[in-house]
Amino acid sequence: ERPMMPPHREQQAHAVLQLIEKNVRERGYPPSRAEIAEHLGLGAKGATQPVIERMKEQGLIRVERHSPRAISITEAGMKALTEEI
Repeated sequence: ERPMMPPHREQQAHAVLQLIEKNVRERGYPPSRAEIAEHLGLGAKGATQPVIERMKEQGLIRVERHSPRAISITEAGMKALTEEI
């Protein structure tokens, strides 16, 4: 079982999971970090790094280093996506 996150961080993670799922379903590929930053209302794509790192540590997503769009939702992430926050 994954550790608890503070409510605002859990909402942020849920919003990112929703965005990834929607982009993959509608476009066939995940959002860029800039698109994630815009979706979360963050000023710069670099501001997404702590969010993405937390989500990786939580086991919600996988990120490939060499591609800006190589973010995928793990099984735990899919379960979290279907949970109410």
